[in-house]
Amino acid sequence: MSPILHLASRSLPLRLSGWLSFSRGFSSVPRLFQESGAAGSTATVSEMIPSANVADSRLNAELKKLFVKHAGPTFTPVQHESIAEFLDSKVGIVVRAKTGTGKTLAFGVPIFQDLLEDKSYDPNYIHSVVLSPTRDLATQTTAGLMKFVEDSRSLSKCGGVLSVVGGLPIQRQVDAVTRSRYVPSIVSATPGRLIDLLSRRDFAEKFSKVRYLIIDEADEMVSNDFLFAIEEIMAVLRKNSVVENDVKFKTMMFSATMSDSVFTMGKKVLGKDFHYIDCNHGSNETNSMIKQSLIKTDSLFHSYAAAIQFVLDNAADRTFKPIIFFASTANVELFKSMLFNVMKANDGAFMRQFMLHGKMRQNHRDRAQMSFRKGTNVALIASNVAARGMDFPEVSHVLQVGVNHDISSYTHRVGRTGRGGKEGHSVLILTKAELPFAEALKKEGNVFEDITDYQSTPEFDEAVKNGLRNPSDAHEMALASLNSCLSLPQNVARYMNHEDLVGECAAFVQVYDEEKLFIPDYLVKNLKVNTTFLREHFKISDRVTNKASRPSRGGFSGGSKGGFSSGGRGGFSSRGGSRGGYSSGESRGGYSSGSRGGYSSGGSRGGYSSGGSRGGYSSGSRGSYSRDSSDSYSSNSRGGSRGSRGGNSRGDRFES
Repeated sequence: MSPILHLASRSLPLRLSGWLSFSRGFSSVPRLFQESGAAGSTATVSEMIPSANVADSRLNAELKKLFVKHAGPTFTPVQHESIAEFLDSKVGIVVRAKTGTGKTLAFGVPIFQDLLEDKSYDPNYIHSVVLSPTRDLATQTTAGLMKFVEDSRSLSKCGGVLSVVGGLPIQRQVDAVTRSRYVPSIVSATPGRLIDLLSRRDFAEKFSKVRYLIIDEADEMVSNDFLFAIEEIMAVLRKNSVVENDVKFKTMMFSATMSDSVFTMGKKVLGKDFHYIDCNHGSNETNSMIKQSLIKTDSLFHSYAAAIQFVLDNAADRTFKPIIFFASTANVELFKSMLFNVMKANDGAFMRQFMLHGKMRQNHRDRAQMSFRKGTNVALIASNVAARGMDFPEVSHVLQVGVNHDISSYTHRVGRTGRGGKEGHSVLILTKAELPFAEALKKEGNVFEDITDYQSTPEFDEAVKNGLRNPSDAHEMALASLNSCLSLPQNVARYMNHEDLVGECAAFVQVYDEEKLFIPDYLVKNLKVNTTFLREHFKISDRVTNKASRPSRGGFSGGSKGGFSSGGRGGFSSRGGSRGGYSSGESRGGYSSGSRGGYSSGGSRGGYSSGGSRGGYSSGSRGSYSRDSSDSYSSNSRGGSRGSRGGNSRGDRFES
């Protein structure tokens, strides 16, 4: 057992190690850096860190040795530009930096420097507070900082790092602060849980000498309405503070994107003249080491099929380690079931799959993260809970199925690959109705190097359909997508045609020959779709009326019990005798030639046979991606469309 854990466990009958989520080390890959500065504020490099070489810095000698051992001999740009600035600042700084650039040590090093150098530090009180939007990120931060603490006798004497998050016993967290012989020097917390515990006088008293407050993923804090909780936390810390200066404590904010809301947050937290460091230097937020691709599909069902086919075609590659993102927990769980069943029926390569979302118990989430981190040739199917700040090593691909709840969510998801200076691949899978979201991403500077059309075949469609063993689950998946339509913020929703999105959910249910889906009154009232149109596709209460104007766009046929006209290959046929079955489309196999960001080569890759043992793997063609002849796509699609998976419910994404 490590010294700090051993000392803490002697004073309390606890297992502090159960609160930690250990991760692997930080990148040691050096990167080029540029002069920072934005919004009228130019960052200057302090004499403390004159260059990117750790050896040249004037940091504590022991800390320099620890940094080189765990992170390498050079600072990343965000570390080089922000560490000294924060130490030299009076009130703190706001930093814009891409994901996967070493932010944890950018705030960890100043904390450790102060702990080691300032002899006035009182070890009976909390020194620093780190706020994260999710419990998973908070526990990962704890693990990353604890690597330094465990490896340093001096830091061990200062106390450890404690996770204060939901999903863990409250009293244990209180006791670790108020009754332990060794008070933790750093608390890594989610805003909800921390504000709850600060209402306890004995707990709050231990925060009366806080020196540093770190706010990580500030853009996500704003989007999840955590600003009020953060203001409350700061008010409590200032009220209880016994520090004899006006500032009380310094604040460091990190954000991958800088919206007006984040700037407003910066003004509230640090004052109107806060110091801003832009480590992106005017570039888009997505890492340049990541190759972005777009796959277009005709339907919601085909988006699932395209994701499954992509996994199957790359599963034999032992370096293939994807994260597949969905907007809701229901879609995460059901897609994992579909993928497992299809791969099990497949005679080809098989890879283990893990699941991660906000409604899982904390111990199950920790186990899934640990298994995925340590595994090779494994897949993680996740909600946005894994999108922010989580550091998983060797992730080769990020697949995103459907529309995200905002632009920054896309950026953070993409940031799970291409970390530590390595090349990564991002694949976005959208239906035609969702393509305007891709246009919005392009306006933000994202470049899709490959744009392809997914080609279905009846054989593979049948195999994917059979992957969902309980057809009634189609109702749950469609309902989850409908709920996601309500979560789309205006900057995303304005690009979408709601009739197309809503009708796509109904068409998905028809694939499984199910009865019309009944949707609750609140959905009918809040969906921006005319009630008459809704009744064509769903069962709704007679007492509910939605007078939303009916758009003229969309590829849905009127009458005929909500049939979905295809207008293109592989679409839905109108609902006659077959209740929304698929037309065959072309039977081309594999991928078109040329490099597609990690796609396998073209030609027939072998499809699923519709006869025999249902879904047996044969040499027949299975569906393909064809190269789009241009890098543009229409935002006024008339054909197949799908239900949005834009945002998650609060419980799906963030937990206190």
